[in-house]
Amino acid sequence: MHPLHKVSFGSTFDVMKQISSLLWSLGFIAIGLSLGAVACGDDEDDNRPSGSGGATGGAGGATGGSAGETGGVGGATGGSAGATGGSAGETAGAGGATGGSGGGGSQAEFVIGVDGIAAFDAMSSADKDALKGTKVFFQHMSVGENLLMGYNNWSPPWKGGTASLGFVFSSVNDASSYGSVELGDKAFGYNGNPFNKIKGFREHVLDMGIGSAVQVAGFKFCYNDLTVDITSTGTDVIDAYRSAYQDIEKATSGTSFFHVTTPLQPADQWQTVENNTLRRSFAEFLRSTYAGGRHVVFDLQQIESTDTNGSTCSQSGVPVLCEAWAADSDGHLNDAGATRAAKAFLYALHVARGL
Repeated sequence: MHPLHKVSFGSTFDVMKQISSLLWSLGFIAIGLSLGAVACGDDEDDNRPSGSGGATGGAGGATGGSAGETGGVGGATGGSAGATGGSAGETAGAGGATGGSGGGGSQAEFVIGVDGIAAFDAMSSADKDALKGTKVFFQHMSVGENLLMGYNNWSPPWKGGTASLGFVFSSVNDASSYGSVELGDKAFGYNGNPFNKIKGFREHVLDMGIGSAVQVAGFKFCYNDLTVDITSTGTDVIDAYRSAYQDIEKATSGTSFFHVTTPLQPADQWQTVENNTLRRSFAEFLRSTYAGGRHVVFDLQQIESTDTNGSTCSQSGVPVLCEAWAADSDGHLNDAGATRAAKAFLYALHVARGL
């Protein structure tokens, strides 16, 4: 008899149990990755009517493609503060083209954080009207929708975000959309795949002609795009981001860009400290590379992690999304948090349009 035929029935049964166990494990991993991938809202292109947002993801659940605790949203105060940013006052005419340098430097006045909230309030009516007439492209997913419309609010009356401040964005696809649109946005990308979003932004700006149709352009990651399950150090994401912007700068002129620090998870969620540490590192890269020249950094992280009394919400010394601004345990913004952040976002666009 051939040696392979000598396996006993008991041994065969054991092998079958091991195979069955492995298949069950792979199934649970696939489910976990699928849940993580949609935590920031609907993936890929949005099917919204013009001027309204798509779905803003469900509450609760794990972040980063893994199952985990969905405990309280509260964030401890104290700990280390994020980088101080923002600049009140006019910046028109500052900066200049960098011609493919891959960034603009590290100038504090071009990092717009908490100070941007009061700076927006201080803007004149003329400056606000000029901003409404500026052609802008903003690629994002659900936290971006929070910034534009508040939490799960896709039609008037507006309860939060830029829309509640009189700045209503309209959905765009390519350069032709800007014949009748000034403030344009695009919900795009696969959550949990930062490289897909970088590639998509490059294609929209260069291949679809948006870079030549607008004055200001930028995109943001979802909190679920930067997790330790996706990138252990973030270096690969930084390299891809820098490379894309080098191509974009070389191929465009007269267009300025805004960069958004990645949204944070609340405290006591799945891998909050590890993931927010990774997001903080990416934010430091943005602040040190793209603050000046044709670039402005909108420091959403600092705004999200600054509490009502001005203290920093943190866990183990790492900034987290404050409970006061959290709509759920994932990382979405409630209406108050969205409107507060929207003011600084609009001020960042105002600064960018003057570069």
